[in-house]
Amino acid sequence: MTLSLPADFDTELARLYAGGEFHRVLRRFEMGGPPEETSPRARVLVATAAARVGDFDRGERLAQSALDAYAAQGDDAGELRACNVLGGIAFERGNLDAAEGYFRRVAQRGEALGDQEACARGLNNLASIRNMRDQAGDAISWWYRALEVYLSAGDPLGAARVHHNLALALRERGYLDAAETHAHEAILLASRSDDPPLEAMTRMGRVELSLARGRPQSARFDLVAAEQAARRAGDQSGLVEVCRLRALIALAEDAPEEALMLATQAHDMATDLGVTLLAAECRALLAITLHRLGRTEEAEAAHRTALDCFERQRAPADRRRVERAWEMAVSR
Repeated sequence: MTLSLPADFDTELARLYAGGEFHRVLRRFEMGGPPEETSPRARVLVATAAARVGDFDRGERLAQSALDAYAAQGDDAGELRACNVLGGIAFERGNLDAAEGYFRRVAQRGEALGDQEACARGLNNLASIRNMRDQAGDAISWWYRALEVYLSAGDPLGAARVHHNLALALRERGYLDAAETHAHEAILLASRSDDPPLEAMTRMGRVELSLARGRPQSARFDLVAAEQAARRAGDQSGLVEVCRLRALIALAEDAPEEALMLATQAHDMATDLGVTLLAAECRALLAITLHRLGRTEEAEAAHRTALDCFERQRAPADRRRVERAWEMAVSR
């Protein structure tokens, strides 16, 4: 027996998703009947919504189911959408090898099929992994290539994500003026998109840049706006990052006790969600905070745990960045 779904079921889900109402997307999908009797398009969309709210198990199941359905139908474009979602979930969980495999498939198949936007999505995400693996030359080149495609296609969402990634990479390398230009463009495009998680992400991207430039008030302004956007969307990973950044601001303002409470909270939230690399970032900040409070043995243990995680995930650039921050902290 095939369930009789409304003709506009997919359109309804897409409308809710576009409005950032991810929990409503999940509830509406559950009311539609067995997942296997829905379209693979609906499953990909709901998988993405599930990932946005931190339900990675459900997101992975639905995206894999959609990928199998698209493959059986011979729908290449659909396969690429499902692979992109699976890659994003693998990335959030810290499984960079699996994520790289999915994103490479998206980039290569997209290029072969003449689907430049799919190719750009794959390149943007692959570049993030290459950057983490200390291959910045490839990463920045691929980001600019992806940005060119998105701008040519008139895709503000894709362009905002690339500007955001470039801002982070350039900030880490000390190119603060260039980073600020990309961060501004990312926020401007995201604010016009009605995509709350994207707006939250781009705002948070500028917080550490503002702190690096000695602008704590600007950092707080962006973080308030970011938290509001993340809460509107129910973006659990985003709320973890908000908590981590709040701890970073407290540390910069010489409030280590407050920073310790916030960093611990962020680490516990990230661990519960299963976002491995973000948990390691929180652990690294926790180590610095403990050191500031004179709890040296606990600090060193937390620092080693964070480094071990980046080592396991083969993210040497992040490992070295954490080591540099630690060395600066202990030399004060």
